[in-house]
Amino acid sequence: MKNVRFLLLLLLLLLANCAKPDQPTAPTPVTPVEEIEPADTATSPALETVPPVAATEETVEEPVSSFEPSFENAPCPFDIPTGADIECGYVVVPEDHNNPGGATIRLAIVIVKDQSEDHQPDPAILLSGGPGEKTVENAQGLINLFPHAHPNRDLIVFDQRGVGLSEPSLECPHWVDAQYDILDETDPLLAAETIFNALMECRDALVNEGHNLSAYNTTQSASDVNAIRLALGYDKVNLIGGSYGSFLAQEVARQYPEIIRSMVVFSVWPLQVNFFVESPLVTSNAVLDMLAACQADPDCSQAYPNLDDTLFETIEKLNEEPELISVTHVLTGEEYDVLLSGDRVFSTLVGLLYQTELIPMLPQAIYDVSNGDYDLIAQLLGVHLSLYGALSRGMEFSVICAEDMIGVDVGDLLENLDELPEALKGEDDTDLLMQYGIFAICEQWPVEMADTSFKDALVSNIPTLLLEGEFDPVTPTEFAQLLADNLSDSHLFEFPGIGHNIAVATDCSRQMIGGFFEDPSQAPSASCISEIDTGFNIRYEDPAGRYAVPLLPKWTTEDKQDFLSISNPEASIMAFVLVLDEDNFADASNAAWEIVDQDIHGETTANAQPCRGCAAADADRFAIIVYDTGNEEELVLAAAWIFEGKTYLIIFQTDPATLDDKSAQLNSMIMGFTISAMEAADDQADQDQ
Repeated sequence: MKNVRFLLLLLLLLLANCAKPDQPTAPTPVTPVEEIEPADTATSPALETVPPVAATEETVEEPVSSFEPSFENAPCPFDIPTGADIECGYVVVPEDHNNPGGATIRLAIVIVKDQSEDHQPDPAILLSGGPGEKTVENAQGLINLFPHAHPNRDLIVFDQRGVGLSEPSLECPHWVDAQYDILDETDPLLAAETIFNALMECRDALVNEGHNLSAYNTTQSASDVNAIRLALGYDKVNLIGGSYGSFLAQEVARQYPEIIRSMVVFSVWPLQVNFFVESPLVTSNAVLDMLAACQADPDCSQAYPNLDDTLFETIEKLNEEPELISVTHVLTGEEYDVLLSGDRVFSTLVGLLYQTELIPMLPQAIYDVSNGDYDLIAQLLGVHLSLYGALSRGMEFSVICAEDMIGVDVGDLLENLDELPEALKGEDDTDLLMQYGIFAICEQWPVEMADTSFKDALVSNIPTLLLEGEFDPVTPTEFAQLLADNLSDSHLFEFPGIGHNIAVATDCSRQMIGGFFEDPSQAPSASCISEIDTGFNIRYEDPAGRYAVPLLPKWTTEDKQDFLSISNPEASIMAFVLVLDEDNFADASNAAWEIVDQDIHGETTANAQPCRGCAAADADRFAIIVYDTGNEEELVLAAAWIFEGKTYLIIFQTDPATLDDKSAQLNSMIMGFTISAMEAADDQADQDQ
């Protein structure tokens, strides 16, 4: 397959997973990974620092506008949790803030009212990623996830202009459909042409609907943030911006420094960086860093030796002879034929580095593919497919084409492609890139390019906390350092083992955000870092040959007479693996708990469902089982598979707080759990074919 196909079709997808609060894996949301400490990271030599322009209260004048933004109450698009004080609606703003008497648009918004006795008047405003990430429809997950990040303050969540439930929403269903259509396409020219034509269809539809696409950009969105502040009656605000949200936060700070009390940015995209030009080097470096981390870990290197050579050889082999595999969409359950080329393996690894809870599984996925076992990569691809609809693509391309293409051309992109390791280059097709790549798309996208001064670096004295992930595949620590170099009152931390979107990956980061908002005059405490687990999964093979389960290296196992006992290093999670001669979830779960702990009795509830996010997805039946022990401080749940008359269970015993913080580790055990009899049946079926 052509590397340009990977670049055109998949760099666009990298923007899709910037701040998703709920991940489509197993029973619960995302989790943390490693240690954190202040970063002393040098500026990347691949980046040129643009001369900065200072933004201070004395030098920036607020744009004059006679329009008074207003708030219109509306029903919330989700169930409000019991006891919560949440208000939903729309803030009405000009489509073009430079023309306040012209057309108006409506921004969908959720206000989570703080009810504490020590209520503070300055709210936290969440600036979502993308560009184009749909946030309000996921607001309930954010509300549950973010309480530590906005102590004693209101939290404001909104869909940016042109996004999600805001009106209008610049959707591109043609683009989404085209992505599914080309999953099994063998001709890179036809694939690139299909995507390009779908975008042009979207462009025509949006223009015919009367939308001024040039009004959907970061400068206008920054004025929206100020308009929200005015409409809701706040004086000062605190900003939380991740990925593209960090980009928007910088523009708000440049235009309206006087309204910002403090600012937290994570997965930082500096204003002066051209995302698409830098992406090839950034993404390849992130994967190489992950491979190097495995080789530096004694357990990982022993389980997966020579991981970099294994990956490169696998990419080259599958580029020459791609495999057609079946992938199940983790949300819809729909099955797709997917052509697994080497480039798709690599791009999938890049996309999965967004989701920290999946990173520990990647060395095993690489080795499995190298050995012709595609079960795990198929499951991971099923998660990846769910990202296609995460963004409002019309808004995304309006921002990218107006702002990211400033000062660069296709030659700059080709220079960076030339610097990639040979195994990651594929067969570059310059003509194809020129005809259908991002520069060709932007030539046809009807927006005015921003002035070159837009790419000037932000200079500010606003108290700022910057958070980065070691394995971030698109916004590395070097990017955050570029921004921090021009912030006189800032604190930068790097999280080892974390991918993109630190605020979702670990509660430690959210505690630090909350601590910083409490007192932005100093760096927040990072004492929670030592409690964060890290490492890569190592497969535990059942001595009786019945199953395998992935575990982080520091977890301990004890083989009991009738079950396997597993514990995390803090002993805050106990897991028990059993195989019973039962083909009924209720009977099996009750019998299993009697074996594990006869002192606990309670009702069990089995929620039968497809196992779309696990390697044992083809079991006869799957269920998540909840045990009601009568103790609110104890949480017992299980994942259970029935295959050929036997029930395979992983029972987890923990507490609610630990589950919230370490749920990804439970998810990875469920996703990677394999049933040996099922694997043998699959191997036999392959031989029969």
